[in-house]
Amino acid sequence: MKIFIIFLLLFKAQLAFGCYCVDAPLEKRYLESDYVYLGQVQSSTLGDNGVVTNELVELERIKGVTDTKTVKNTLFPEDMCASHMVVGYKYVVFGKTGSIPEISSCSNTRSLGDIGKEGLAQLQEMANKRKQ
Repeated sequence: MKIFIIFLLLFKAQLAFGCYCVDAPLEKRYLESDYVYLGQVQSSTLGDNGVVTNELVELERIKGVTDTKTVKNTLFPEDMCASHMVVGYKYVVFGKTGSIPEISSCSNTRSLGDIGKEGLAQLQEMANKRKQ
């Protein structure tokens, strides 16, 4: 019985930390991305596979050339670490050329509310330094 209780507690602890991710500093996320932009969600479509496709409009280009205005995410029942996007909300999208960015609790893409005005200003400052 004790072994069962210990196993159960360990399993629950793993679930509790299953979505915990260490946030990389903004500078690291910026440098590792091919493009960064501030976008606003225009529409979201649920696919048969449980993946939500979000179409954004680019409000401000921060770095690089954006090759897609699409961001994908999975639904919460499908993925414990899922995050969702809301139509009309603004997001800072970090992407790699040739792949569709995803949003989750561990991805670089975040809502503008999570990054904050200070974080956005920091990204803009990094972009301005690169141009000089």
